Amino acid sequence: MSSIKEKTQEENTLLAFLAPRLNQLAPGSTVAVISFKGSFFPVHVEHVQSVVRARNILCGTEAIVNFSEPTVVYNECLALFQVNADGWIHRKFPAEAYISRSDREELTRMATSEYRWMHTLCRKGDGFEPNTSDTLLDALATIEFAWSSLNFDVWHLNGADDVLKYKKWEKAGVSNRLITIGRKGFTDQVIRATTHLTFSPQHFLIGVECKLAVSSNEVRRRLRHDQDCTKFLHPAVLDWCLANGVDKLRVISQNTALVPSRDLSPSCMSVVNGSSSTKNKIS
Repeated sequence: MSSIKEKTQEENTLLAFLAPRLNQLAPGSTVAVISFKGSFFPVHVEHVQSVVRARNILCGTEAIVNFSEPTVVYNECLALFQVNADGWIHRKFPAEAYISRSDREELTRMATSEYRWMHTLCRKGDGFEPNTSDTLLDALATIEFAWSSLNFDVWHLNGADDVLKYKKWEKAGVSNRLITIGRKGFTDQVIRATTHLTFSPQHFLIGVECKLAVSSNEVRRRLRHDQDCTKFLHPAVLDWCLANGVDKLRVISQNTALVPSRDLSPSCMSVVNGSSSTKNKIS
């Protein structure tokens, strides 16, 4: 019996997606892998543009604000999106209807379809184990085995607001490279908080602020109130939201429970309130 582990469909999909870019690189080339984790509830244009800007920084075509010296410049840059589980959404937004994890992954694929270097990983389950770290590590192992002649560095992408809230710079280092995209009202605070610290430009970078300040909370609010979201959402994402009733996202009363539907599939969750329920749709 062969000892070679058979690749899963997800692994084959990942390898086929990356092959056109990685196969053309010379042995010894350096590749940055942007790890972007989030709820993406829903994914919006600033999420995508943050990854574009991070790639520009790592490829040497865009400046940073916390170093004047040149940063390491990579031969290629990829991005791997990891979507938080439904359990995390329930904990973070206990009073809101929600979009299932599998649907949020599909929406992220829609939003990034024009970028052949951005890939959304399929999370391994909807509890807290395995978590997004396990999903990322498995993907990295697959990539590094397939292209063993290349050198890969992982960069974890965050917005300045999240970096400030959790003081993420404290864990920056060779095994935890951080790239922060500025956000209005938070960028200067992150810079002030880290000015006295000694960082290598190969471990902690801050990019300039995005011009379009938008959040998923604001998008959901606008959808609930029938306000225009065309400049905040990819057209396919907006169409999906409107077709699936996400334009009517509402706050659920305290006696309303979010429970799995009978078939227990990740994409089939019900919003139950009394005797009525909605399956695969938020209304």
